[in-house]
Amino acid sequence: MQRPKTRDLAEVRTAYHDNVASAVRYVAAREFFGRMVGYGYTEPVGDQQERTEYYSPGRWETMWTAGYLGDLTEQLDLAAGRQYRLAWNKAVAGPSLRGLTVTHAGEQPRPWAWRKDGVFDMWLPLFGDAAGRPRIAQPGIGDTGSMSLTKDGVAIPVAPAGPGMATFPVPDADGAYRLTADVHRHTAWWPLWTDVSAEWGFRSSAAADGRALPLLTARFDPAVDLRNRAPGNCVVTFPVYVERQGGGTGSKLAVETSADDGRTWQPAPALRTGDHWTVVVRNPASGFVSLRAKAADDDGNTVQQTVIRAYAIS
Repeated sequence: MQRPKTRDLAEVRTAYHDNVASAVRYVAAREFFGRMVGYGYTEPVGDQQERTEYYSPGRWETMWTAGYLGDLTEQLDLAAGRQYRLAWNKAVAGPSLRGLTVTHAGEQPRPWAWRKDGVFDMWLPLFGDAAGRPRIAQPGIGDTGSMSLTKDGVAIPVAPAGPGMATFPVPDADGAYRLTADVHRHTAWWPLWTDVSAEWGFRSSAAADGRALPLLTARFDPAVDLRNRAPGNCVVTFPVYVERQGGGTGSKLAVETSADDGRTWQPAPALRTGDHWTVVVRNPASGFVSLRAKAADDDGNTVQQTVIRAYAIS
């Protein structure tokens, strides 16, 4: 039997964030250099804890799952004797279009939202976590939503398939598109991310067939505890990352906050800091903070996205 020493392993300090108490989630280190480990079974992990985990050095495909709440996956490249940090399910959840997906049997991995054979084919993960891991809505627990599309101001019929999923036949000619998507989480026991919505503006033509749609997302990463709560009645700062599907970043950002679930909004200063922005937010004494972002890139692509109850106040 092999008994590796600690110095021969990679140390991963892992935080398990959750919005409800006394929950059990599941994790799996399911692939090692592309090969399934064991039978790929998940292991139960108690919520709201931070623990040190050890891995053999190499490339791992790991997964966090809550079943009815959806899965998050992460690829880890780990070296012996090194220390890493990993956080699952951390606020703020919101749209994330990172990486590729497979939505139809026999299909090769493709962008989450792309133009193919005269159709916009979309599966929009509107509940990605603060690390940018995509996660789709879950109609099995009652998530509902809608999508709409216009070209040069004229509505295009939609073939909906579920929250965040739809196909739109589109003409070949170049035009200005406006895509909207929203999802509502009806589950009473899940206090955060109750409503997530986004409105994208971009141009497209048949010349972009087979490519990702140039959709922007704004990813918020505040300092929160393991229940996704931040201190109340104080000013906090945290990073915001504006990313474009298929590569690229945004060049403009404006942020607003709400302490009354989106009924009223207040501007929050956002300062460019290297590859991201730093936003300044005054947290209320109690309740929740909702966030709204407006972003654009140098190519004219835009997004306005809103997360109601983005994080809680402790």
